[in-house]
Amino acid sequence: MRDSVAVTGASGYVGRNLRRHLARRGVRAVCLTRGPLAARATEAVVAGPWESARAAHALRACRAMVHLAGVGRHSDPGGHAANAALAAAAVRACRRARVPKIVFVSGLGADSGATGYFASKLAAERAVSRSGIAHAIFRASYIMGRGDALSSKIRRMARAGTVAVPGTGRYLLQPIHVDDACAVLAGEALRPGSRRTLDLVGPERVTYARLAAALAGPGRLRRVPMESALREAARSARAPYDLDELAILAGGFVGDHERLRRAARIGFVGLRSML
Repeated sequence: MRDSVAVTGASGYVGRNLRRHLARRGVRAVCLTRGPLAARATEAVVAGPWESARAAHALRACRAMVHLAGVGRHSDPGGHAANAALAAAAVRACRRARVPKIVFVSGLGADSGATGYFASKLAAERAVSRSGIAHAIFRASYIMGRGDALSSKIRRMARAGTVAVPGTGRYLLQPIHVDDACAVLAGEALRPGSRRTLDLVGPERVTYARLAAALAGPGRLRRVPMESALREAARSARAPYDLDELAILAGGFVGDHERLRRAARIGFVGLRSML
């Protein structure tokens, strides 16, 4: 009986929150991981290659795989290739175990192909969409909540003195709360069939400068010319933003929340609850 949901990237920020959400719904998670993972009693952990016999045995109990695994540092060229390779490996693992559905979290702006990072996400999307397996692809904006990467970065800069805001800071973001994102992903994983692509975005749009000011506090923003930010990112791995992060911010990528709301049939929290 297929009563479980497989999760790749189970130890990451979204993966941890998704596992919590599945547990609250009484759904067993099969965590595919490359290393040790502290698991709940209700979870199964499979370390090692996703296409192994052991992984296939565990995946046969799964009604869907939520593929979250990816590369953290956007500007790592090797990571760009890894994103597409990981998606292809996830597809092969699902085929071997006959998992009937894949839910893949891509990035908002992937279809622009503007950078190597976006191109890698688009290649990963194509591996999933051309797999012949029922699937849902979610192009995620910033996923925010307690301990998320973006809020942590801004607060860390604020503690050090000021928050660098590249360029005008007027480019838009459309963040979604992590609890809402996990509710969407879990609901889709438990829903049979479908072949669709949706934007995983919240109900409100906000400029980066306004978001940074709300998180950092008054008087903490420091405007940096975009050209200077790009030069620093190209020169130093310790720059506040890497090249792809700057491209994502400057791109001002926003999505269709209303379409997501109709598909997910849940309520979404507003921006205030994310701060």
